[in-house]
Amino acid sequence: MIGELGIAIPLAAICVLVSAFCSGTEVALFSLRRVDRDQLSRSELWVDKQILKVLERPRRLIATVLIGNQAFNSLLAVIVLAVVIRWQPVDGGVAAWWAIGGIALAIALPLIVLISEVTSKTLAAKMPLFWARVCVAPLSLFAVIVTPIRVVLQTMTEIVLRPLGEKVRTRPARDLSQEEFRSLLDAGSAQGQVDASERRLIHRVFEFSDKNVGQVMTPRERIFALSYDLSMQRMMKEIAGRGFSRVPIYQKSLDNVRGILNAKDLVRTAAGQPLGRPLVELLHEPLFVPRTTPIKRLFLTFKQKKVHMAIVV
Repeated sequence: MIGELGIAIPLAAICVLVSAFCSGTEVALFSLRRVDRDQLSRSELWVDKQILKVLERPRRLIATVLIGNQAFNSLLAVIVLAVVIRWQPVDGGVAAWWAIGGIALAIALPLIVLISEVTSKTLAAKMPLFWARVCVAPLSLFAVIVTPIRVVLQTMTEIVLRPLGEKVRTRPARDLSQEEFRSLLDAGSAQGQVDASERRLIHRVFEFSDKNVGQVMTPRERIFALSYDLSMQRMMKEIAGRGFSRVPIYQKSLDNVRGILNAKDLVRTAAGQPLGRPLVELLHEPLFVPRTTPIKRLFLTFKQKKVHMAIVV
C-alpha cells in the first residue's frame, strides 16, 4: 500500500500541476494588454515571437488548453479513485460504490478547484506576461502532440455548430485604457520618440480629467461677477478692463446668480443695434453643478447644453 502511494501521489501531483499550467496559461495569454503585445512585437526573442504566433490562432489555443485540462483532471480523478478503492475495497452493493465515489470526489475536487483553477488563474492574471513567457514553449510542444485529437474535436465542434448557424468570430480589439496609453507614452519618451514637455502635458491632461469640479473651480474670492443693478455703461467698462467674454450676473450677493452675460450681447445692446434687448433678456440661464461633479461629466454637459460656464454650488 505504501509503495503504491509512493507512485500515486507523485502522479496526482503531476496531474494537478499540468492542469494548473493549462488553466493559467490560457488566462495569461488572453490577459495580455495591448502594451504587452506591442512590447512583444518589438522583441527579437523567440519566446516573445512564439507568444504572438500562438495568439494568432485563438481557437487552436483554446482547444489545446481544454484537452490538457480535461485529460489531466480526468486522470487525477482516476488516480484518486484507485487509491480510495485500494484503501477501502468495495465489498457491498451500489451504496458502497456511491460512498467510494463521494470520498474520491471530496479529495479530487478541492485539488482541481483550488490549485488547478483558482490559484493558477489568479497568479496568471496578476503577471500575464511573465507566465506567458514561461509556459509558451511547453504549450506549443503539447499543442503539436495533441494535434490529432484537437483536429477531431474542432471538426466535431464545427459539425455541431453549423446547423445552428453559429460562426466563430474573433473578439474585437478593446479600446486602449488610460493606464495603457500612459505606459506607451512613457515608453515613447524613454526611447526619445516623445518630447519630455509633450509627455508632461499629456499626463497633466489625464490628471485634470481625473479630478472633480471642486478641485479646479475658481475660488469664490477670485470670481469676476457683476451686480444686476449696475448700468450697462458700468458693466461694459468693468468687462473691458478684465477681458472676460462671459460674466455671471448676481443680485445682492453671489449666492443669487441670475444668469450669465455674454459680452457680445451687451455691446450690441449698448450700441443700439437692432438686436438690442433689456438686460434681463440678455442673460443666459446659469448651469449649476455640485462641486463633486467629475470633470469628464461636466465637459460632456457643456457639449450637450452648448454652454461654456458653470456655477459650482
